[in-house]
Amino acid sequence: NLCIVSEFETAKKNEIIFFAHNEGKYVYTIKKGILKIVKITDDGDQIVKDIIGEGDLFGNFTFTNEDEDDYAVAASDRVIIC
Repeated sequence: NLCIVSEFETAKKNEIIFFAHNEGKYVYTIKKGILKIVKITDDGDQIVKDIIGEGDLFGNFTFTNEDEDDYAVAASDRVIIC
């Protein structure tokens, strides 16, 4: 179980809970709910890159040196991550 040494975090719908450029190399798992992974373009537009749900992993883990401005936003009424 990935959440043994971690704390749970909760978020309400439309609440931003993760910024790729603010975090270290962490991986989170979704215990309940749905998240949208969103990227902001240079023009300020939002692009939904992925929609993920219970059991899925997300975070700032990449094999490239690209700086991403991705963030995760709660898409369901309640999201629990750890």
